[in-house]
Amino acid sequence: MLMNGVIRIVGLMILVLMCQSCFTEDSNGFINRVAVNSRGGTFIVKGETGVFSLEIGDGSRMDVYHEGYIEPDSVVVKSSWLEAKTRIGSNRIIISVTPLDNGKKRLAPITAHSGQEYTVIWVVQYP
Repeated sequence: MLMNGVIRIVGLMILVLMCQSCFTEDSNGFINRVAVNSRGGTFIVKGETGVFSLEIGDGSRMDVYHEGYIEPDSVVVKSSWLEAKTRIGSNRIIISVTPLDNGKKRLAPITAHSGQEYTVIWVVQYP
């Protein structure tokens, strides 16, 4: 009986540690890395400050950014496989990743600007 309880506690601790490795803290309360499986998906990340602009890099050259657009109250940026959007001033960013089609790892930074401060959130998609 005691051994089963210990095994359950250890298993729960391992599960918590595995989940924490997918999301790590960065400045302004935002995580600095999102790990995604090959199926893609949509994720919401929250920080402590409002976001006023977004950029997506291509992962190989930080100075190449994909075009975005501003809706009446939102900012949306897209690349070929990644989309990030937020309401202006919100502390939430919605990140959408398309399914992986070539079997190779994909990597791209999303830069969220909060006034003069900014946070880089790396999105990594594994096969």
